Amino acid sequence: MNKEYSRAVKIRGKRKRKIFMFKSVFLTTAVLAALAALNTAATAADAPKMENYTEVVPGTSIKIDMIAIPGGKAKIGATAEEEGRGEYDLDQEDVEIKPFYMSKTEITWSQFTPWVFNNELQVQLTKEVKKKENVNGICRPSSPYGTIARGLGDSRNHPAFGMTLFCAQKYCEWLSQKTGKKYRLPTEAEWEYAARAGATTPYYWGESADDAGDYAWFIDNSDFTTQLVGKKKPNKFGLYDMLGNVAEWVQPKTPDQEWAILRGGHWESESTSIRCASRDEEAEEWNDMDPNIPKSIWWLASANWCGIRLVCEPGDAKAEEKKAE
Repeated sequence: MNKEYSRAVKIRGKRKRKIFMFKSVFLTTAVLAALAALNTAATAADAPKMENYTEVVPGTSIKIDMIAIPGGKAKIGATAEEEGRGEYDLDQEDVEIKPFYMSKTEITWSQFTPWVFNNELQVQLTKEVKKKENVNGICRPSSPYGTIARGLGDSRNHPAFGMTLFCAQKYCEWLSQKTGKKYRLPTEAEWEYAARAGATTPYYWGESADDAGDYAWFIDNSDFTTQLVGKKKPNKFGLYDMLGNVAEWVQPKTPDQEWAILRGGHWESESTSIRCASRDEEAEEWNDMDPNIPKSIWWLASANWCGIRLVCEPGDAKAEEKKAE
């Protein structure tokens, strides 16, 4: 009896220890989960709240409305069956995008020409044509061939166009120097994520091109010229003219990418070429009409549809807002 009693006591003891260990593990897990939740909540509370803002560029008349774009996951690119799919369109892929700010409209002449004609800046030199890396934000472009707007919409609120990717990047560099923030071109993924604004259809307004006239300027309604920005309906993020009017430069994926990329179609595009996945590659003939030798690194004489839309990263924008307070 004593041996059996002793064995029973040991069994009960082991069971109690197992129960105690289970409770300990459960409590530890629960505590860690609670702490993690508190830490996540604290991080979220500490994270700067993104709000739309207007950039006022010091020493200039330039004002640029910037829209806060929330981060998230999305599917970008075109399906093989998508009507109007072009030869340069990308296959579908899932992307995850961090929050960022994007300019409400395409950059206009009023926002672009103060840099182009800034007499305080050094004009791009001949030697720098051959060595583009020597050109920085303290330089401005050489004069464009002919009139800057080429008779295709030159008012203050028409979109600026005709600049090369290099020119667009240097404008961003100059703007960054003037404001102390990091302005740049969007990546392709950021651009399409922002254009879609949650839409999974070919157009950010739906499946069909039938309603394109309400949202975009293209060959059917542009009167063969650029149009004033912000006159059509915006997408759900509040961005205007993401499709049509002028196509928009995006960042190269790699430094040695052979051809620059434009997104969104333009005023000469068919309705099926202003889809969210629409994509075009720069071609040599875009500068055929440039009489200069070597040809300009700033302007594309035969491309009247290349425009700019800006991105600013949240930390940069918030830091400057605090300084101004």
